[in-house]
Amino acid sequence: MTGMRVARVGFAALLFVICTSCGETYRPVAFPIIPNPPNPGTAHYIVTLSADGMDPDPATTSQQPLSGDATRFNTSGDSIAAETATGLGPVHAAVLPNGIAWYVANSLDDTISASTTSASSTHTTIALTDTAGVPAMPVFVETTENGTVYVANYNYGTVSVINAATNVVVADIGVDPAAAIPNQAAHPVALTELPNATKVYSVNQGNGTVTSINTIDRTVGAVLTGVGASPVAAAARSDSQRVYVLDKSSGNISVIDPTTTPDAILGTVSTAAGADFLLYDGKLNRLYVLSSAGNELWAFDASPTLPVSLLASPKNMVAPGTGSPCSASVAPVPTSLVALPDGSRIYVASYQKDTSSGKICSQVSVFTSSSYAAGNVIPLGSADIVTDTFNYPTGCDTARPNPAGPPLGSRLSIASSGDNNPTTRVYVSSCDQGNTSIVTTVTMSSPGLSFPPDTMVTQLNAPLSTFQPATPVNNTCPNNQVPVNNVCPPPPQNPLFIVAGP
Repeated sequence: MTGMRVARVGFAALLFVICTSCGETYRPVAFPIIPNPPNPGTAHYIVTLSADGMDPDPATTSQQPLSGDATRFNTSGDSIAAETATGLGPVHAAVLPNGIAWYVANSLDDTISASTTSASSTHTTIALTDTAGVPAMPVFVETTENGTVYVANYNYGTVSVINAATNVVVADIGVDPAAAIPNQAAHPVALTELPNATKVYSVNQGNGTVTSINTIDRTVGAVLTGVGASPVAAAARSDSQRVYVLDKSSGNISVIDPTTTPDAILGTVSTAAGADFLLYDGKLNRLYVLSSAGNELWAFDASPTLPVSLLASPKNMVAPGTGSPCSASVAPVPTSLVALPDGSRIYVASYQKDTSSGKICSQVSVFTSSSYAAGNVIPLGSADIVTDTFNYPTGCDTARPNPAGPPLGSRLSIASSGDNNPTTRVYVSSCDQGNTSIVTTVTMSSPGLSFPPDTMVTQLNAPLSTFQPATPVNNTCPNNQVPVNNVCPPPPQNPLFIVAGP
């Protein structure tokens, strides 16, 4: 098995040498774009996480996972600033509020990769606790502090606390104090920290609880029940007075008061069973919920004690118009959403899996934040449905919205640039296509090119994987790759998460 991996890496390196010598490259050419003048302030960036194999079981795959990649994009010129190796199976990340560093959860080797903007081509590996041969499986990273980072360990039932100054784990907190560690029943899948940094909340899908953790002394203040059978997401209000928890089984949003001792559940508001994505928009003080199963979007005013719906009925995503290889009869599956920091619009990433054409198509639906009127549907391209998962364990089928198992990234993940007067870019990572799409939210012009608002301007591929290359068909390779000397390059790695810096 090791020899096969070495051979593949060597083959990829040979292709790179051949490609370089003939003046070609596997990375798509990005058009030179002269951006609108950026907002004064610090540079903004985006980080995309890509995996090189997501199946560690040698009985079900020929390709064992290898180191993934964190690609940092500078949003001022839509260019790649740095690429950094990560651990195995990177699925989630968080950026420090000051923007100088980010932390990546490597789900398959129980490590965290820490990188800084000053040395972003290298990283520090932080080992998590490994007891009795049970993998911790970190799946979520969270912080609203510059000095501390929190990690949810799915298999351990713990939250690891990392000192960001030393990059050392300083505590492991059990999400159920009554259970021994490792606790393989609780399954923490998400975290949210209050903006005032006094409490962190762990969403425990396995036992249907939420754990309130005091950040000062790192003790558990409460284990809250009554949040549903399958809580999957949480968000904290910008004033630190409310925490919202979404339950997938019922679609209910539980509202928690963090100011009481112990924390109290004030009530619930409903969406629909299958709702599985929650986002809080601090600019407008709103909550957004997506259902991947029902293709629905809800919007709530978060100002009252219990959020109030802003829609008479949920919004649905629609397929792009003509030109898509996926049938319009195949309902889109929304996976993630971003609200622009300038408060003008929201963008929903969704995909269609069309088995009749053998394609997966991705798109972004735009809605105004004033009335939620539908705007553009932005097509982002398509990819072949991977059926040979033994040789191509991409991880796309086990990423959100995977109906069962740990949250191992997202099939489509979306983020926006940090500029907000106006916000100028939206970025979408696609697991199946192996790239990150860049959407302009404003009119953009460069010599010989002009892009209206809410259109895709370019795509940047993830680094090459070590998967075996495909055989060209009619001088064409999968996913629009270009053969060299009648040989396809290895497919790109598979992006599973994207996060925005400040």
